Amino acid sequence: MKPPILTTCGFGNPRFVAGFQRLESEWFPDNPTGVAGCPWPEDLLEGVPTDHYRFKPKLLAETAQRYPGHIVCWVDSSIRIDYARLPVIWEIIGQRGALLFGDPDHVQGRWASDESLYLLGVTRDEMMNVQALSACVVGVDTARPECRRFLTLWAALADQRLTFAGPHSNLAAQLQCRARGVPYDPRNAGECGPEECWGHRHDQTVAGILQYVLELPTTQWVENGVQLLAYPPKTGIFTNKG
Repeated sequence: MKPPILTTCGFGNPRFVAGFQRLESEWFPDNPTGVAGCPWPEDLLEGVPTDHYRFKPKLLAETAQRYPGHIVCWVDSSIRIDYARLPVIWEIIGQRGALLFGDPDHVQGRWASDESLYLLGVTRDEMMNVQALSACVVGVDTARPECRRFLTLWAALADQRLTFAGPHSNLAAQLQCRARGVPYDPRNAGECGPEECWGHRHDQTVAGILQYVLELPTTQWVENGVQLLAYPPKTGIFTNKG
């Protein structure tokens, strides 16, 4: 098997920049982690759209083009990696073709604008029965055509912007979100659907709907007793420290 490639970027927020620098240092050639990385520093982001997290599919697709036939895996700069256990991840991607983590607490219909649902050809009722996607880590086997198609479509939709754009929080759901303890950001709120819609999740929304349409498998945060993805205080092979 060709060596898997990890990729990330970090810009703007000092926290993201610090996380990027940490990951970049862990991926230097001959590094003790033993991984191959393709980090994207800010000076290489010219021409890459940075609003609404559109950079993520664009940079993952560019990495896939640079490393055809490899497994490529995006990690947000907030992710801490247990490198010794990464072979478990590579095995999952090798078997399934993609690493697409389902969110155990949310469904896709709660986190998609009316416009994105319409443009992607699905309904909110349909998406209320589909587990939402956590896109802080996304891996694909570029040797598999269905995974290349997913990545190609995700990046193309990022170029078009329409399905990625939208308010992070939905004004119509303000009272419902606060009553249920759902995060609500008044600084990035707007109208994006009925009160059943709590907001729009940009890259995650589009990737999750594409996963559903293309019938790609979902990976859970915990499988066979192994914590693959976690948020503190838990730890996993990937731990998102936010």
